[in-house]
Amino acid sequence: MLRLVVLLSIAVCGSYGLNLNLKAGACEENIAVFQNLDLDRFAGTWYVKQRSAAFYSPLNCTKSVMTRVEKGLDFANDGVIISSGQPKTMAGTAEVADAAVPAKLNYKFGSMPAFPVQYYVLDTDYDSYNVLYACKSFGILHYDMMWIMTRARAGISASALESARQVFTTIGKNPDDLENIIQAGCTN
Repeated sequence: MLRLVVLLSIAVCGSYGLNLNLKAGACEENIAVFQNLDLDRFAGTWYVKQRSAAFYSPLNCTKSVMTRVEKGLDFANDGVIISSGQPKTMAGTAEVADAAVPAKLNYKFGSMPAFPVQYYVLDTDYDSYNVLYACKSFGILHYDMMWIMTRARAGISASALESARQVFTTIGKNPDDLENIIQAGCTN
């Protein structure tokens, strides 16, 4: 029955042009993450430079403000819905799953607290970029997302961006699946 529901969902979403990024199998458990992540240094404002296609309303001018809290990070994300030009805000909390590995986080959207997603900080220099990966299993399928975020809305140099993109290959992901996010003319 679950397979039928999943297949019907894929068919319906596909007919509406929604990209679910669904893949066979469960999420990989042993993702190599950034070692000794300092959440205090990681917190702050980040701008999405590139990300994988999203099943939800894709956004431009995407900004994430991360605030350090006792259990991890609170997120306040905002951007502009590409199709309508309307602002969109999402909030959530990312809790450290294991204090020995603070780069592995359980992210819960404020509007969907029962729907946690595994977030992994793959790389960062704290001052200019970070590389994030997320995954959520749905029985026989999983959904994953990739992001490259920068401290400056203008982004980072082309060579630094290419180096950040290559981090995804270390976990078997294709950086060509990333799309650019417009950060010009933003007011948020």
